[in-house]
Amino acid sequence: MTLDLHGIYKPTGINRTYPNIINFESLFGMEEVKWTDIKNNMPLYDVTFPYIRMMAGPVDYTPGAMRNATKADWRAVYYSPMSMGTRCHQLAAYIVHDSPLTMLCDAPTNYLNEQECVDFITSIPVETDSTFIAAGKMGEYIVSVRKKDINWYIGGMTNWDERDVELDFSFLPSNVRYTATLFADGINANKQAEDYRTEKLIIDKNSRIKLHLASGGGFAMKLELYPVRGEVTSIPEGKNIPSFYTPHGYSFLMKDGARFKRFLFWLIEYVSAKRPCMTIACSEGEYKEALRLSPNSTYVNNGIHTENLKPFVCSISKLFKQPIRIATSGRILYQKNPTLFNEIAKLLPEAQFTWIGEGELKSELTSPNIHVTGWIKREEALGILKEMDFFILPSLWEGLPISLLEAMYLKKICLVSDVTGNRDVINNGVNGLICHSAAEYADSIRSIINGKMNGVSFSERASKDVEENYNIDLMAQKYSEIYECGIIGKEL
Repeated sequence: MTLDLHGIYKPTGINRTYPNIINFESLFGMEEVKWTDIKNNMPLYDVTFPYIRMMAGPVDYTPGAMRNATKADWRAVYYSPMSMGTRCHQLAAYIVHDSPLTMLCDAPTNYLNEQECVDFITSIPVETDSTFIAAGKMGEYIVSVRKKDINWYIGGMTNWDERDVELDFSFLPSNVRYTATLFADGINANKQAEDYRTEKLIIDKNSRIKLHLASGGGFAMKLELYPVRGEVTSIPEGKNIPSFYTPHGYSFLMKDGARFKRFLFWLIEYVSAKRPCMTIACSEGEYKEALRLSPNSTYVNNGIHTENLKPFVCSISKLFKQPIRIATSGRILYQKNPTLFNEIAKLLPEAQFTWIGEGELKSELTSPNIHVTGWIKREEALGILKEMDFFILPSLWEGLPISLLEAMYLKKICLVSDVTGNRDVINNGVNGLICHSAAEYADSIRSIINGKMNGVSFSERASKDVEENYNIDLMAQKYSEIYECGIIGKEL
């Protein structure tokens, strides 16, 4: 039998005499928000009691609210209560608070749509081997670090003041790398407290990370050693050989096959994902699909060799020459949506369209202003792309298209379809545009030509984004880090 004493005084020597008593409450718990007042300031309390009440022993605070509110939006609602502060503030509580038996305080139905958060919460161990406070100040913020076996858990909270915190991982052992799963306040968390982002990182003791905590915000992080111990100096024999799987576009996402065929592709991937290996997706969008199949997943964005492309970079002028030149590239097949490309060309008869490539659906490109190059040498293709004003990619699905990355780096104004892969690299209205119909493509191009939208800023930002985030050197580095983490793990 174990006892969780909810609604009783703080721990004394009794929890040593009776070790089955695991929690004592004796604090202003989460249930109070159902009828409390904003003046009671739960975020302030959350970064105060860990420094004082928790000195006595474990608490029973009952965090885990999936309804989260900012200071401006919060109100007491008895039958549908919400927490003060962000979603990540709640996740951090499972690490910051010393509570071996921690509850899920919200209605069960509220967790059905929050599986990602639930999976993270349930992965945090009941007890830990060691704990220390890495940074903080009573009443302002706290960053707690816990260790269980070979894994680490880090949680941070702030009061109603937003702030930046820098994580220093010098406490980690030498020559060991970890795969970190990070939950952090989203860019809109100051206005919408339920906004959060997740990220996979490679961490070692030399790593430094700066995180921004929103008002009433927080973060939660799990560091896992992955997964094989011992140094591999040659091709090993036997079991426990580290395996990595990198899909470049899941077949079940394709839209040109029958539903049953796509289901079979999904089933194969689902069964295969049960084997002991790490899936390395080629984009963030593919990574989200990979996580549905296996939690042992990460991603490395595709990258291009920017150095080889520099001779073909040509900045776009605000004054467009006539005719306007628009291109796409790739094999002319169903995935690339030649029908839509043809419709766009018909709506812009004054423009010159070029399809760099060849394919079985060439006959669908009937508009008289479309020129198909056929298969040509790469240097010739890049030379044609250099002279273009716009690059469009109306695909029905993508992994993370190299052709788009190259066009972005060459400072072409890029307009793409709203599919995974395209969405991963095009930030709509910032480094390009996402369109949903032929008319939207045509209207957007005309708006840029007429100066209603700044196409030059799109192209400049796109090129910079590729240089910083999608270059082949960065891709190789990240693959190397993941492989090293998996193959050269160290016994602790």
